[in-house]
Amino acid sequence: MTATVNRVVVFSDVHLGTPQCNRHAFSKFVQQLGRDTPDLVVIAGDLLDFWRRSNAEVLTENKEVLRDLFGLSCDIAYVVGNHDYAIWDVADRHSKDVMWPSTDQELGLEFSRDNRFRCGDNTYYVTHGYDLDVAVTMEYLPLETYEAFAAAQCRADDTLGSAASLLWDAITIAGKHIPTARKVSNGSHEDIEYRDIYDVANSGAAHLLLGCHPDDRIIYGHTHYPYITKDGRVANTGSWCTEAGLPVHNTYVEITPDGMVLKTFGASV
Repeated sequence: MTATVNRVVVFSDVHLGTPQCNRHAFSKFVQQLGRDTPDLVVIAGDLLDFWRRSNAEVLTENKEVLRDLFGLSCDIAYVVGNHDYAIWDVADRHSKDVMWPSTDQELGLEFSRDNRFRCGDNTYYVTHGYDLDVAVTMEYLPLETYEAFAAAQCRADDTLGSAASLLWDAITIAGKHIPTARKVSNGSHEDIEYRDIYDVANSGAAHLLLGCHPDDRIIYGHTHYPYITKDGRVANTGSWCTEAGLPVHNTYVEITPDGMVLKTFGASV
């Protein structure tokens, strides 16, 4: 079922648990959502970063911001990413794709690989984006194999995780596509990492790889590069990490019946 809402906030790639995460800014952002709460908050994956870190450490280090986030007085949809894929395995034991009631029985928390909602005259489809990455840059690899790798990485410590990453790099390089290193951006999409993903996402035919409806407006993360197309049909939420090569960080997408707007924390982009 597709929910109908009037105001939605979508963000992704906070990567709580990593040094580059802007946790303080994100915490302030969550507090702002508490004061001006939308109808729906969609977490588009990689809220947490369980790769190369103990899950327990990541959760305890960020318990305050997580408590504030999941205590918001609105529905929350948690679309899992590759770096927090362990959340999907946990949800598997408690009925995936089902609204879990909060203390307010009218609100809920939903775990899924994607999310659809209707706002105004448009329907929006949210995915983290690792599925698009695999389909475009690792087309020789079954998606289920990558998801199994992501789940294993969520349970690896620093040493094992690093070793697994090296092995994964070797597997990737052995395939048809060799990932390029992120360059310093000149503000355009001509020099960004994941250029092929950007091109496919905006091709008008991405639904053939994602499984969404041709008329859906697509929102994804994963690449950490924020944008909204001029026609307002495709958006990337960006990230809450300070990294070289990114034009801006601490970004999110807000949707109303008027369409999508890309924002930074506290200001429009």
